[in-house]
Amino acid sequence: MIVTLLLITVVLGTLHMIAPDHWAPLVASLIRRRYGKATLITISALVGLAHGILSAVLALIVTAVSVRVIPMSYIKYASVALLLLVSIGLLINALRERNKEYSNIGHMHVGAEGSMIVSVLPDPSVIPIIFTSLALGLSYTFLVSIGYVISSALSLVLIMLLINHGISLVLGRINPHSLDYAVIAILLLTALYIYLA
Repeated sequence: MIVTLLLITVVLGTLHMIAPDHWAPLVASLIRRRYGKATLITISALVGLAHGILSAVLALIVTAVSVRVIPMSYIKYASVALLLLVSIGLLINALRERNKEYSNIGHMHVGAEGSMIVSVLPDPSVIPIIFTSLALGLSYTFLVSIGYVISSALSLVLIMLLINHGISLVLGRINPHSLDYAVIAILLLTALYIYLA
């Protein structure tokens, strides 16, 4: 089960960072300042690490608070419920954002509210995964958290390097809502997997 949770965590971290709301503000900022490749990699890694760490810390706080309220024997069912709730929340948010106007930044489309802060804000979709890993033990919870942090940082660096090599037109065409729906599908499949395990 830990291998499955780690794979799900890495996929979530990667998919989430592909969403233009994470890399487009960073690209716009870096293009204006005309940074070199080394600076691009460093800044991308730092932003990805900050996002991953904040997401993991949020998930660990929610997990620590939940453990005080939910007996360990109910962690499996609480995990499934949390996965369903986060999926519903992400779906509602995706449907709401779908109706917002998008402004054009260079060749990329990002929400008008897009800024560097959006790139760093924590992602709640990792909460149920980290919460679920608690049933395997505290060391696995930290392993899953670290996996998310590393996958977030590495995927943002890779995306920024690819953009630097001219594929921003392809990434700019990715519909962020499609990525949201992919994350929701992964969370729902994870809920089914945990329920059946």
